[in-house]
Amino acid sequence: MTNTHELNHDELARIGSVLMGAASADGDVDGSEVSTIMEILGQLVGEAQVPVEIQVHLEAFDAATFDLDAVCKSLHLGTAEDRRALLALVAEVTDADDLHTCDEDEYILQVARAIGAAPEEYADLTMEFTVISSVTPPALPGDA
Repeated sequence: MTNTHELNHDELARIGSVLMGAASADGDVDGSEVSTIMEILGQLVGEAQVPVEIQVHLEAFDAATFDLDAVCKSLHLGTAEDRRALLALVAEVTDADDLHTCDEDEYILQVARAIGAAPEEYADLTMEFTVISSVTPPALPGDA
């Protein structure tokens, strides 16, 4: 996000929630993902330690009740640069555990849609998965 203004606690909490959603996307919040979120938020506020009230907010995060669309709309990301920055942070969190799943990829796409990002703003952050369900495996010897 561009540094046109300092982030207030509400904005930081909303960004943190979007990032916690990324960590939760594969159904398993990994410690490396949480560490990455804390590092990102610390960098955004220019401090080594994330404010305690933000930490408490993130600890209370519940993926089941999280309204991604509402939170993304409240961020007011008006420029392609700001949208790309948020999507890059989301991708950084999903990659923190060195495992990128279809669910995490779908989450990046959900965030992109919710913030109104054009495909060229996130194309390099997602993977193209091909479903190979119509291919018949070769017969095994003796199955004739």
